[in-house]
Amino acid sequence: DYFGWRSLAVRELDRQFDVPVLVVGGGPAGMAIASCLKKERVDYVQVDRRGQLGGAYRSMNPATELLSPRKYTTLPGLPHSGDAKYISAGEYAEYLDRYATSEQLEVVPATVQTIAPSESGFDVGYQGCDQPRHHRIVVLATGIFDHPVMPSIDGLNASEDFPKVIHSRDWRGCDPYRDQRVLIIGAGMSGVEIAEQCAEAGMTVTIRSRKGVRLWRRRVLGIDVHHFAHLVSHRLPRWVAGSYCRRLPALGAFDRGFRQFCRTDRIRKRREVQRFETSVAHFVDGTSDAFDVVVMATGYRWHPPCLPTGVELGEQGQPLTTGGTIREFPGLYVIGAPCGRILPSEFLHGINHDAPVLARNCLLYTSDAADDVSTV
Repeated sequence: DYFGWRSLAVRELDRQFDVPVLVVGGGPAGMAIASCLKKERVDYVQVDRRGQLGGAYRSMNPATELLSPRKYTTLPGLPHSGDAKYISAGEYAEYLDRYATSEQLEVVPATVQTIAPSESGFDVGYQGCDQPRHHRIVVLATGIFDHPVMPSIDGLNASEDFPKVIHSRDWRGCDPYRDQRVLIIGAGMSGVEIAEQCAEAGMTVTIRSRKGVRLWRRRVLGIDVHHFAHLVSHRLPRWVAGSYCRRLPALGAFDRGFRQFCRTDRIRKRREVQRFETSVAHFVDGTSDAFDVVVMATGYRWHPPCLPTGVELGEQGQPLTTGGTIREFPGLYVIGAPCGRILPSEFLHGINHDAPVLARNCLLYTSDAADDVSTV
């Protein structure tokens, strides 16, 4: 048993179980808060169920280009090298490797199963451990990549070989599908980007969207729109976007050639799929087409399985927070979640802003230097 009592993970937790702060998750959010905790000299242990740092970027298609400009994807303490305005997922994974080395980060392989509030913090249950470990503070940095949404479509069975059904998180580029008929379900950021990748590779691809495709210009007056959003989003109070923070509606996608590919018929837009009969998709307008591959670009759901009972959740399963703290449980923090502390908290530039503040809050909380640190 990898997580058995005598495993390396458990022996390491036995050594560190009395550390006041637990960081759950080894992705960019977990790495950022761990680095800031080190700078604040707060004792912590960071765990990840895979036992590695880097999170989703370890398995993401390396050719995928991050939406934000390079300057908005840094983590605290380490700027990017290079002059390119944008960075690919593969390049970002290499950046995270450098970050782990630069900040001397370490992670313990362990899976958190339960978090139970106690009088002086939280009792945390780990897979393979008979007894919970106690921590004064728990910081959840688990992200959403492990919880893809796979909607049910009549006649489409993901367990069968034909048509092949994958989620967009498992997309590794066009090469395996160049001679195949591809249908993309969903027209958000992932669906539009996969369609553009296929069109750029000379393929003809079909994309399905229930409500049409909402596209945004990437630049205004030659300036990336993220620069304008950055100036505003960090300063707006969260109550201005209260409905958005609770519902998390789809925001659409940036046009990086999509409209032009539609005009040349490289990308074909269709409406709702009514049902499948083997490989044939029947659409609500009465037409039908056969496909070899169905890509579910249908997003993710927030689903931290270890949350205590009683946490208030938004419509997409995201915990609702105040100042990065789960409202019902002071000392239980979330980093990298939508509207966690500021409006863009779920994005890399939001994580970069939130991590130092949450680390200082942890220092104050563990030292009893303040009665309420959630509003720092």
